Amino acid sequence: MIIPALTQSLAMTGIKHIILMFLWIQMVESDHIQAPEEFRICVPNLGKVVLSWRPNVEPIAANRHIKYEVTVKTPETEEDMFYTTRTTATRLLAVHRGLHATVKALLMEGDSIVSQSEQVYQKLPPFSGAEGTAVTDLACHIKTDEFLKTSLTCSWTAGINAPVDIQYYLYYSYKDTSKKCFDKSQGEISIGCQFPLQQFSTDLSGRFLVHVNGSSKSLKIQGIQHVYMAEHLEIINPPRNVSLSEREGIQILSWDKPYALFPHYFVYEVIIWNLKTGTNKTQIVKKTELENGPLQPPWKNHMIKVRAIRKTILTDKQLYSNWTEPLHIENTFEDKINIYIIAGFASLTVTALVLIYMCLKFHLFKKIFPPIPKPKEALKELFLTPQKMDVVIAQYGPEVISFIEEMRDSENLYK
Repeated sequence: MIIPALTQSLAMTGIKHIILMFLWIQMVESDHIQAPEEFRICVPNLGKVVLSWRPNVEPIAANRHIKYEVTVKTPETEEDMFYTTRTTATRLLAVHRGLHATVKALLMEGDSIVSQSEQVYQKLPPFSGAEGTAVTDLACHIKTDEFLKTSLTCSWTAGINAPVDIQYYLYYSYKDTSKKCFDKSQGEISIGCQFPLQQFSTDLSGRFLVHVNGSSKSLKIQGIQHVYMAEHLEIINPPRNVSLSEREGIQILSWDKPYALFPHYFVYEVIIWNLKTGTNKTQIVKKTELENGPLQPPWKNHMIKVRAIRKTILTDKQLYSNWTEPLHIENTFEDKINIYIIAGFASLTVTALVLIYMCLKFHLFKKIFPPIPKPKEALKELFLTPQKMDVVIAQYGPEVISFIEEMRDSENLYK
């Protein structure tokens, strides 16, 4: 009796084990998957939205795995859908008008979806505050004035229902950093703010959030947020130190890179005007110099300007700087000599004509070169007409010579 009872007990235990194993196998091979649990939305920092959930997964086969489909939507942005195998997800979003997020589990076998759970969702309400008190026309730009001296400047318009005593405050959030701009107007509504940026230079995307809120004694002020990409806001500076040099008969136009948040992604547009013919040509250059070789017409009597172009990393949008101040290229040394000779000859000719005119007008020739005086007519007749000798007749009769003195040579007198 004991042995048959024991045998029966062992048989029942074996059957239970077999049934449990069969149920476990069926459960493992089941295509059903449960929805995630405890789905939450948290904003620990300005604009940093953290989604989290707990998996609700039954045992699955070894050749299968689970991933999650997450969607995030705000009233001002398109729906952002992405996939993750983790149970948390982080996004930088402007949530001043609220946020709606969903998550569901996907049972995967390789790249194929075997089954999916129901979708669970959560939402954030919009910011509180009186309507019409938030700032409008929020606009920001980034400018680099010197090497590693970058600043963010934002401006805005006060809300249409903003009270008289309102003051606005600007914050920006980048990665795990949030900072407040301490510039504010005294005695009037603040409508702008500027503060330095340092850490964007190592991040190509540079996505950051700007948050503007306010305070008033009479009303609760609505806040506003906006997500920007740093490279889209940058004002591109023109190239620096444009100059022209010559080496071995080659003209070399060179310049320095502009100060910029991302200085390694520039190309340059060079426009060259021929002032003599009135024509121009444009060239795109990747280096910071442009050569004009000996086989090409030399740049003389030309004007050259350069500007920087940067293509954005993620959107292929092109940003342009202003043109540099025009560089005027004068004529060569030989041309200058010819010009000087022509100018000198023209000056001498004009001077001579002016002198001749002045001399003719004021009779200067007669004053400078007076005429040679002519002899008088009486003197002329004196030399040209023979003179008549007048004979003097004595009044007392003829003159008688009574003595003759002989003149001798005194040296031979006593010889």
